[in-house]
Amino acid sequence: MLRWLPVELTLVNDLPVNTSPTRVRVPFGRTVRFQVYFLDDNAYGRENEFFWVKGESTAEFLVKAATPLRQLTLTLTGVIAPQRIDVRVGRARQAVQLAPGETKTVTLPLDAGFPYQGTRVWHASVRAHEGFVPMFHDPNTSDHRYLGVQVTPEVVP
Repeated sequence: MLRWLPVELTLVNDLPVNTSPTRVRVPFGRTVRFQVYFLDDNAYGRENEFFWVKGESTAEFLVKAATPLRQLTLTLTGVIAPQRIDVRVGRARQAVQLAPGETKTVTLPLDAGFPYQGTRVWHASVRAHEGFVPMFHDPNTSDHRYLGVQVTPEVVP
């Protein structure tokens, strides 16, 4: 995917990625509801309260909420091998090292967000530097996807 230009946040509901209903307006949040718009094919769709970033990929997404938010919290879970993960929201960045089976929580501050039709929008990304195929490590699964890191997003108003 070309990343020369930033995402046009004035067109959130009209972006070309909006052709797949499983990739846009994906509801998340246990206490405060918000929506995630996946901007590329580098993340698998929502499973329960999380999504997977593909191995050796950077998944870009938008967070859209009807209320002002202060923080985005991402719970990152590595599974098989050590992982290097880079997280970015706006100008805030954080690098994380995960041991096999380890879970870490990354909390990044949110600015005022981009105003969009009575809501606020933030641009975020998660990069997984490594990956694995579950069926090569667990004989009880037939999951053949190339997975990087499991991401559970949550927001703080």
